[in-house]
Amino acid sequence: MIRRVRVGWYMPADADEHAALAVAIGGTLACISAAKAHGLWVPQDLSTLHVSLPANASRLRGVGMPWIAHWTEADGRPERPVATVQQALLDVAMCQPVEIAVAVWDSALNMNLVRLTELRSRTLSRRARAVLALCDMRAESGIETITRLRLVAAGHPPEVQVRVAPGVRVDLLIARVVIELDGSAFHSGVTEFERDRARDAVLNAWGYRVLHFSYRQVMSDWETVIATIRMVMRQHPVA
Repeated sequence: MIRRVRVGWYMPADADEHAALAVAIGGTLACISAAKAHGLWVPQDLSTLHVSLPANASRLRGVGMPWIAHWTEADGRPERPVATVQQALLDVAMCQPVEIAVAVWDSALNMNLVRLTELRSRTLSRRARAVLALCDMRAESGIETITRLRLVAAGHPPEVQVRVAPGVRVDLLIARVVIELDGSAFHSGVTEFERDRARDAVLNAWGYRVLHFSYRQVMSDWETVIATIRMVMRQHPVA
């Protein structure tokens, strides 16, 4: 079961739709779109296709959704429908805001799709080196990475993925304040809700104050998030 997506290009009927669109345009799925195809964390509002195109690309086609071209210096026919993980990360570092880029890189490292030694062995751009310097492979979601970076910038560097009680590990910890990030892709359903409430009870019994923040709160209402954290920190000063 195959389909023709462009003259000379055929893909399985169930191939990634965005990869098929990139091929239809005349290139390779790239940057943050390729990161999503590889299963990495990406922002929830991702709506623009990123396509890598050879320098001699011609007869480019519209595909019914916004797309951004990443022009390469190489000529010739694209070799694959989706950029490799490593190339996607390099594209993301150059294209996306730093905190988003770090979140995507953290995701790749946490999932063992790329190793620190591989990244450090490459000749990286200055921007990619800056992204790598901020990475922490312990992060289990992109929203956790973004919150960590913003807390550091606000002067409150947190501990990451800390075991604070028997069998209980938390996303971020500042003194006695636990910060849990509830991204919809990772927290949903009755079972997860009940599990989180049970964890909160244990943490409260051990003397921690637990704060939960959603993806929307972190990304769209950070001022309220940081104000809440600071208020609770003042109520629970370090002994």
